Amino acid sequence: MQAHSLVGVVMLLALGFAMANVPSAAASNLREGIWKLNRARSAQLTPADQTLWVIRDDGKQLAWVIVSIDAQGHLAITSWNGMYGGKPAPVMGADMMSQISSSGPGRIQSRGEIQGLGPFSEECIVMDEGSRFVCHGEVQTREGARKWVDDFEWISGSPG
Repeated sequence: MQAHSLVGVVMLLALGFAMANVPSAAASNLREGIWKLNRARSAQLTPADQTLWVIRDDGKQLAWVIVSIDAQGHLAITSWNGMYGGKPAPVMGADMMSQISSSGPGRIQSRGEIQGLGPFSEECIVMDEGSRFVCHGEVQTREGARKWVDDFEWISGSPG
């Protein structure tokens, strides 16, 4: 699985840029638990089924794991753990760095670099009373801008 198929989460999705300061008492943006990519409403760079587990979003820290399976059945697992307004952090399992900020409740901005492709930016918004979030992103490659949309739906709370 190529790293750029994961960018839509760096929320998330993962993803320099001007960082907004998030107060220490900030509310979370994403519900912790399991989210599923709705491929019919998404326009991915590299199509794959994706299940996202938001492990922590307390308004200060965001931590997630994504399991992706492409059309050939290749499985990829990636994860990210960082602070809102913090330094860039690596996306484990992918050749990319990302940093996040939040401009307000239910809004996440990601900026970073995808090795071999270029710099990216992504804007995510939580909708439908917290049961859906949509990310619009763009990576600047040598050949020009490539855009995507990732549309996730809430499935359940965290396992266990």
